[in-house]
Amino acid sequence: MLHIYNSFTRRKDPFTPITPGRVRLYVCGMTVYDFCHLGHARVMVVFDMVARYLRARGFDVTYEEDFADKRLAGKTMHYDVEIKGIKNKSVPECNDEWVKELGQAELNTVDELRARIREGMEHEKKHNAEHQVKEELLRQLAERFPIDVPTVLVENGINRRLERGLRSLMGQGLRAEDLKRMDFSKLRDAQREGALRDVRANLLLEKIAEQEGIAVSEEDVDKEIASAAAASQQTPAALRKQLEENNGLEGVRSQMLCDRALDWLFRRSVPAETEQTGGEQAG
Repeated sequence: MLHIYNSFTRRKDPFTPITPGRVRLYVCGMTVYDFCHLGHARVMVVFDMVARYLRARGFDVTYEEDFADKRLAGKTMHYDVEIKGIKNKSVPECNDEWVKELGQAELNTVDELRARIREGMEHEKKHNAEHQVKEELLRQLAERFPIDVPTVLVENGINRRLERGLRSLMGQGLRAEDLKRMDFSKLRDAQREGALRDVRANLLLEKIAEQEGIAVSEEDVDKEIASAAAASQQTPAALRKQLEENNGLEGVRSQMLCDRALDWLFRRSVPAETEQTGGEQAG
């Protein structure tokens, strides 16, 4: 029997579908900002395992209209599963031979693999610690210098926040009919304070960049576009054209300038030993 953790009762309860004989199941995609790790695969593996189990139990499967496989989109299917055999799980021994089979030319021993994993974990820990410190720096900067900002910039900031949020939700299965039920007036109001803080912080960072002689060259912009193009599987020329058509090129340059000003502020706010260990936050 399938048991699922119930966040209301705070215990594992037997799974009982709301509609007898029918189960609605969605999997949320990942938003990856850094090196991939096993946790990224776990969400897909668990989803696939539970879905297979439910099919084996005889539940009908109704595929959404926008399901990737058009042969199944919008259809309800019934699966009958016949067990033809039971296999034992075999875990390979963690030795140098197994490491070589991974196909990574620079990895030949278990010690090298462990060193690579440790390096990745340390990098992620340092990245997260740095991100937290920078967020606190931005918050303190905006609170200490509560400058007035143009309303149009705040509204644009709200639009960007909503666009990012809705794009993420649509990637997780949000449907068009779900959008129609949303109260966008309340959503905009909920994002206003955060957008005001973002705009205020960016204006202050631009002023810091101006005073400290921090600049972004065309070569820097080209490198940023090339990196973004590789991540989105486009050519740099195609991405640049898209940015130019949507007046986004200046936004890229402005964001790079703010990021560099924030890096400058971070380096002067965090002691060297803290920066290396990812320890205490700046006061």
